Amino acid sequence: GYQKFRESREHSYYVELRVPIPLLDRNQGEIKAALAGARIAAKREQFALLQLKNQAAEIFLDLTAVRAELVSLNNTMLPAAEKAFNAVSEAFRQGEEEYMSVIDAQRQLVEATRRQAQLTARFFELKAQLEGLTGTPLENII
Repeated sequence: GYQKFRESREHSYYVELRVPIPLLDRNQGEIKAALAGARIAAKREQFALLQLKNQAAEIFLDLTAVRAELVSLNNTMLPAAEKAFNAVSEAFRQGEEEYMSVIDAQRQLVEATRRQAQLTARFFELKAQLEGLTGTPLENII
């Protein structure tokens, strides 16, 4: 700044310098708040990862159950229903069975085929969900 003395008619210039010395505070409150925020963020991340793992595990269990049922249906029930329908149809043609037996065998075959289609659709739906969660194709796993 500038200062003029009236009595001596002298002029002077001065510089004022302020330097805060952090002896007591050192911004401890904000540091603690930032550390607490970081801990909260880490816990939220752990919770989100745990939720994703649980969701993936549930989907995987459903997927393996659907796959087992589909394999069982394809290996046993569907061939048996086809064989029964063919046998009853042939017996009807030869006059050994009634038409109601053919209709019943056909209904069982249609139900098995319908169930196969439902399970196949559910399998691919669950597979897509699991691939979406994991970000990897499951061709080598399942």
